[in-house]
Amino acid sequence: MLRSLLSADWWVGRKVRRHLPLRNRTIEAAESRILLALRVWTGGAITNDRWSDKDNWEGDVVPVAGDDLEFPAGFISTDRGVVNDLGSVASKLRNITFRSGDYKVTGNPITLSGNLTVLGSSTEKVVIENDITFTAASHRITHQTLLELTGRLKNLTGTGEIRKAGTGALTIGGEFANT
Repeated sequence: MLRSLLSADWWVGRKVRRHLPLRNRTIEAAESRILLALRVWTGGAITNDRWSDKDNWEGDVVPVAGDDLEFPAGFISTDRGVVNDLGSVASKLRNITFRSGDYKVTGNPITLSGNLTVLGSSTEKVVIENDITFTAASHRITHQTLLELTGRLKNLTGTGEIRKAGTGALTIGGEFANT
């Protein structure tokens, strides 16, 4: 059977379909898409704890605008002092979650369109020294640990709310602006 299909006689009387030429066709660009992702801290860089170092993130991918960040439990204390050295655009994040206490965040200002969550025991403490700007109509700060926000807090919506939830104590050391 295969031999007969390959023989010249098989093609006799059959029409060969020609492909249409590509000229006079237009190509449209696809819409831009932003894939929101969860970036999980590993603290894998040997020489630093900077957010801009891909070795500090699972999958070796640095956070970009719109990402969720997670800082897991189980790290030694030297990996819990983290530095946001991302630029202002990349620091526009959705949510930040700390899975345990004893983290200290310093560096550039952070913009959040979502929530700040700190899990852990009541004896642990998370300190965020960065200025934080909230951009949505409603935000929740949920924590079971001691939480110190020592930078400036700003709510861009002017009429939005920031709600505290959880059993931990919250200390706001910086100024608070609702603009």
